[in-house]
Amino acid sequence: MQRLAICTAVGEVDFYLYDFDAQQVIGTFSGHRATVTTVKRDSDLVLSGSDDKTIRVWNLATLKCLYTFSVGGIVYDIRLCENKLVAGVTGEQSSFLRVWDYVKRTHMMDIPVSRVPRRIFSITVLPDRIYCSTNEHITVVDFRDVEGVEVMCKPKKSTRSSRRGRENCLLQ
Repeated sequence: MQRLAICTAVGEVDFYLYDFDAQQVIGTFSGHRATVTTVKRDSDLVLSGSDDKTIRVWNLATLKCLYTFSVGGIVYDIRLCENKLVAGVTGEQSSFLRVWDYVKRTHMMDIPVSRVPRRIFSITVLPDRIYCSTNEHITVVDFRDVEGVEVMCKPKKSTRSSRRGRENCLLQ
């Protein structure tokens, strides 16, 4: 079985498919016009986000770009779950989750995360919800009640002092 990795370098607009056994780069994903900020593998697909405010979906076997999605901000995390493609986007004025129906390639919704630009560090997508974290809070989105989007976990001061003086996030 071939051991592969997808590699990027700071400031690069391309990223690479690396073969550990052969100890060499065996392919290059080219197409973004600015720094690649995130890369994720999902089965035979590779998802990439960039400072060029796009997401690209690539075929792992051919290294060809299948689709490009415009997102309106810098993409720091991206996930694909069932038919949902979800991007954590930091725009000039705010941060939000942008959700597409991946099969139809249509925009479904934007979900506000922060009224000021905050980097979205991590997204977890399940069939019925999304968990999203920034440096200030965790947002939970329940797709069964999209109108009920709310922040479920806010930073609170810890009763124990942290080594770095950070606040801990305590579930309410």
